[in-house]
Amino acid sequence: MQIQTILATQAQSFINQNWDDIFLLDVRTPMEYEQGHLEGATNIHVQSLPSSLEQIPHNKKIICYCLHGIRSHDAAEYLSSQDYENVYHIQGGLAAMSK
Repeated sequence: MQIQTILATQAQSFINQNWDDIFLLDVRTPMEYEQGHLEGATNIHVQSLPSSLEQIPHNKKIICYCLHGIRSHDAAEYLSSQDYENVYHIQGGLAAMSK
C-alpha cells in the first residue's frame, strides 16, 4: 500500500471537509502533544504504534502528523504495512501548517 501526502497548506481544509471520515493521529510524544495539537487528534507516539493498533480504526482515513512530517511519514508507512488502506501524512507537519 502507498501512503498519501497532504500539503500543510491544504491540511486544515482537508480535515474540515472529511471530518466525519477521519482519524487524526498525532504521533509526537505526550509532552509535545500537551504543548499543542490539532483539535480532535488522538496521541499515540510513533514508537508505541505496534502495541496500540487496536486504537486505530480500519474504516476511516488515517491522517498522521508530527512537528515536521518525518515521524508522521514513518508512522504512515508503518500503518500502511499493517493493512491500513487510507493512510495520509501531513507534509511538513505542524510547523508548516502554522506558517
